[in-house]
Amino acid sequence: MFYRPLWRELSLRGHQVTIITTDPMNDTSLTNLTEINTHVTYEALARHNILDAAAEASLGAAVSLLGGLLQDLTKTHFNVPEVRKLINSDAEFDLVMFETQIFAAPIVYSWRFKCPSIGVTSFDAAMEYHYNLGNLVHPVVNPDFNLYVKNTSHMSYFERVKSTVYSVLLNYYMYNYYYPIQEDVLRGFFGSTMPSLWEMTKNVSMLFIGTHPVLHDVRPINPHTITLSTIYLKPKKPLPTSIQQYLEESQNGVIYFSLGTNVKDNVFNSEKKNAILEAFAELPYNVLMKAHWVNIRIPKNVRMEKWLPQHDILRHKNVKLFITQGGINSLTESLSSGVPVLIIPFFGDQLTNTQKAIKMGYGLKLDKNLITTENVKEKVTTLIKNPKYRERANELGKILLDQPIRIV
Repeated sequence: MFYRPLWRELSLRGHQVTIITTDPMNDTSLTNLTEINTHVTYEALARHNILDAAAEASLGAAVSLLGGLLQDLTKTHFNVPEVRKLINSDAEFDLVMFETQIFAAPIVYSWRFKCPSIGVTSFDAAMEYHYNLGNLVHPVVNPDFNLYVKNTSHMSYFERVKSTVYSVLLNYYMYNYYYPIQEDVLRGFFGSTMPSLWEMTKNVSMLFIGTHPVLHDVRPINPHTITLSTIYLKPKKPLPTSIQQYLEESQNGVIYFSLGTNVKDNVFNSEKKNAILEAFAELPYNVLMKAHWVNIRIPKNVRMEKWLPQHDILRHKNVKLFITQGGINSLTESLSSGVPVLIIPFFGDQLTNTQKAIKMGYGLKLDKNLITTENVKEKVTTLIKNPKYRERANELGKILLDQPIRIV
């Protein structure tokens, strides 16, 4: 969804675009766009429940869990009838753009259709892509974005060792386990002459990465690596009438609460949910929550919805604070709106993003294991009452939006 503006613009400019996606746009105005729906791959994610299971697993068990998921994802993706029809057709393409995640199988389309490729990602690219495209990879200077480091600019000796060991293990498992698991499945569709995914990665022509020095540390990159952190930000739209009215009538201000799409409602037990809601009840602000917490008492100053137009809400003048899981897209939207953040990180780059927000001075961390009514109240009050956090968010937001994004 991060790159929808890219393929939308390509279609509007007359290019014939075929997109294989779990979430089709179904926009009939895009006459040059063909969408192949692979929404069924969500079922593979559900079967493995990787986000919950990996959090409780040992390193060995987590590696095995992820390997099983990648194998299932590859089978599910390439068994979609429309996908199989495409790869067995005589279609010709001038370019393949694929998502550079640990699920690397889609890079095979570039080999299948004998055309150049561009890797795209909504945050920083994984280390192996930087390495294979010739960007400087140094774990002591630029640790992988999925590795938790308290301050990447002033890493301790232990953190430097940890980052080095992590990079060695990551490359080992990618090269010897995660890629081969996907390759075994792929050769059933593309034949035994298919090269390794590692070799295909070396032939990638460009990287489009969703990062920015405001959100990540500065790193040396070659001209073929383009940062597009704000490409998906859209012009402001009118809010639904009831939401607009709720925000306008909240004279003391509003706290917006959302943990994104990958952190599910069951991530908190009833005790922690009650602690959060009790804290909200004792604060003088209204609260707008994107959540679906059932069988629980909702305070009078809290409004809960299953879905909300996040970026348009954040841009409302009465929004004082964003409580978030710390995903890079959420932080981009928050900074571009000049709203400070209270981050409850869970996994992946959220941990590093949290430390970056603290270091840059526009947010604080709320540990998911240390949630109490008093803890929530204290951090919310600090962020709203101390003007330096909002001032810093506004300052960094201006820098972020000053980056020119052009599709040429």
